[in-house]
Amino acid sequence: MTSDVDQLTPEEFEKSLRQLSNKYITNPTIDYWRNSLSCEKQLYLKSGMDFPSLHQAACDVLAAFIAADVRIIAGTDTPARPGIAGHILQQELAEYVRLGMSPWQALRSATNNVARTVEQEDPFGQIEANMRANVVLLLADPLEAIKNLEAIERIVQRGKILGRKQLDRFLKEVTQLVKNANQTH
Repeated sequence: MTSDVDQLTPEEFEKSLRQLSNKYITNPTIDYWRNSLSCEKQLYLKSGMDFPSLHQAACDVLAAFIAADVRIIAGTDTPARPGIAGHILQQELAEYVRLGMSPWQALRSATNNVARTVEQEDPFGQIEANMRANVVLLLADPLEAIKNLEAIERIVQRGKILGRKQLDRFLKEVTQLVKNANQTH
């Protein structure tokens, strides 16, 4: 049950990171990730444990937690590989489903479970009257397939609606900023 990233050779991993850097991640960040992963793999090899088996061990533990109905908090309970923040969360939730959670449970790990754990005076993590909420509106139901989290139509953030065209414009602006940053390095 290793992730796609864990199955890549260092060269393949670097190539996949370079493809990301063409849009959303600067070259210095890619270099940092590449060096970090290389050091991590070397430590595991020196310890006598190969890298994929470590990931498998983490997956086995997480699957046992899921089976025992332990409250899982997205962003903290899965070994994550380098990636773009929102995208890596989508991958994490898909991994939870693969390891035994229902799509509903996976979504709760990134919403209500976080709110219940943080316990702030101003509650969040649910859509109810008089509660503050940031909302992602999707084109397809993630309860049918967790991959549908990738079909984002709109975002409501702090009461402001960001439509698909505006989100695409932000992505284009980020792409240009990264391109400019990469040209200066």
